Amino acid sequence: MTELTFGSFLLQFYSSRIKRILPALLLCLIITTILSTLLIPSAWLSGGYFRVGFFAFFGLSNIALSQMDNYFSPRAEFNPYTHTWSLGVEEQFYFLFPFLFYASKKLPSKFKFVPFLVGFAVSIFAAVLLQKENKTFAFYSIFSRFWELSLGIILFQVMTFLPQKFSPRFLNIGSSFSLALILWSFWNSNPSNFPVPGALAPALGTLGFLYFNCTSRISTFTSRLLSNRHLVFIGLISYSLYLWHWPVFILMKWTTGLEGFSQSSFALCATFFLAISSYFLIERPARSFKTSSGLPQYVVISVGLALVLCSSYIAKFTNDNKRHLSLSVVERNSEDWHQNYPSFDDGNCRTISEQNQLPHGEIRTIQRSCMGAQEESESRIQLFAIGDSHLGTYSKMLERLAHQTGITVHMYSNGGCPFARLLYPTQDQCQRYESAALTDILAKAQRGDILFLPSLRLPRFGDQWAYFGENHFWNELTGKEALQRRLLAEEETGQKLAPLVSAGIAIIFEAPKPIFKAPAFRCSDWFNATNPICKDGLSVKRKDMDTYRAPVLDSFATLTRKFPMIKVWDPLPILCPESICLVTKKQRPLFTDGDHISGYANDILFDSFRTMIENQKKLLLGHR
Repeated sequence: MTELTFGSFLLQFYSSRIKRILPALLLCLIITTILSTLLIPSAWLSGGYFRVGFFAFFGLSNIALSQMDNYFSPRAEFNPYTHTWSLGVEEQFYFLFPFLFYASKKLPSKFKFVPFLVGFAVSIFAAVLLQKENKTFAFYSIFSRFWELSLGIILFQVMTFLPQKFSPRFLNIGSSFSLALILWSFWNSNPSNFPVPGALAPALGTLGFLYFNCTSRISTFTSRLLSNRHLVFIGLISYSLYLWHWPVFILMKWTTGLEGFSQSSFALCATFFLAISSYFLIERPARSFKTSSGLPQYVVISVGLALVLCSSYIAKFTNDNKRHLSLSVVERNSEDWHQNYPSFDDGNCRTISEQNQLPHGEIRTIQRSCMGAQEESESRIQLFAIGDSHLGTYSKMLERLAHQTGITVHMYSNGGCPFARLLYPTQDQCQRYESAALTDILAKAQRGDILFLPSLRLPRFGDQWAYFGENHFWNELTGKEALQRRLLAEEETGQKLAPLVSAGIAIIFEAPKPIFKAPAFRCSDWFNATNPICKDGLSVKRKDMDTYRAPVLDSFATLTRKFPMIKVWDPLPILCPESICLVTKKQRPLFTDGDHISGYANDILFDSFRTMIENQKKLLLGHR
């Protein structure tokens, strides 16, 4: 038999891989994109999900994920494409495999495994280094995962010249131990130690299981167990199960929920239905297509690549038109729900927004520009604002303020890093940006300028992805330890504000807004309103809010006694004028999740905030 040339080998290999992988994958990705467009609203929790899906068409979703969140983060757990990272690693492996495999064929039998052994060693070394530098990239990268895939090839090549001569008893012990090692890995994997050494146990378990069961004609206990026809059938549809299980589970998380027995059972049945349909209607017909009696292999490869391009275009077109196609009111009424970084323009004056870098963060500056007119000197007052993501939710209000008053606004927003939260001292990961922001403010500010300090100053009952429970809330807010943390935070805040007050800068704190147990955007539509996360979470009694806020207001009072120039702006009476606080007003959203205000809330808060700023401005300009 004539040995294949390298070119023929490549054509044969890639045409077989295309038939095996692409048809079922592309169909799954397109359907997932359509359903995600219809059912998943835009929010932080869903941020970047389509980028991962788009990259999955080209076998690169692991790269997209490595630039976002780690595998165990909330956003990864709510991304319907997260599971494709491992297929991406596999597809990238296929670009290396033919070259190493063909090179190994030129070596003597006992040395055929050497090219892959070298790749194994380099990959293990890379995994150890990457784990120290960037754990997320190490988890997703082909460089730190190559060693796992190469183990199977090394085993296959070693078995060709190293026949197995073990007793049936030893084979049973070895295969049972290997299976136990795999099962143990399911229950004892630690997210902090992947890929090395966390992936060693399942990889070695799989290697051992294959070795003890595939190199001998002796039937072991585990091979008989796994030869059950039902398990064999699951093995046959395993690729389609892999493709469909995650989108089904995640889309149910976004809609009906996936917590009860009935929901979990439905998800499992839907997964098997889709996987079986995919296997018999798409996967098996594509795999059994004979190129020898049909299309040449290079045509199969060309058609496969064309299908990738066409499918990815369909997915991108669908996502680009999400606002028009979505069934969610969050998407269709995005101006009400989100900030969208508006730019106000009345034909004469418009706002200009500029983003600049600071050490360890960014600053966004908003200014008014008017045609043929110069700003009055009185309007040159500056408003500085520093805070966490809650500052970001005031973007619309602050830009409108700059447009109507001519005040220059400087926003130092850093998600997850509240300024003067007063629950506890500043966290280590926030100190460098906070220090850089304060230094920049002191360098730019003049006497009579204003510093606005919005941040989340209450614990959360939950977040966009989960409900934490009331015990978590009260443990952070009350008790001896909470009081000690608050006292330390008050002292730290006073030390940070002292230089600003000495420079003649007025301080305005934002009083705590209502907080809710459920994220509003996940409970806004007919298809997600019954999600368990929404239960009893879209309202809060005003008297309960007064109780929650009391410690924070006490801290404000302590700081005000020390610095009389401190003022407090309170949005609560506007957001909650009745005895019950709601996430909506006249069927329009006041909150996007459990504590961040909406674009519509910016509109109804604007007059109150502008009045406070104007009064403060008059007072301060009189003392300049």
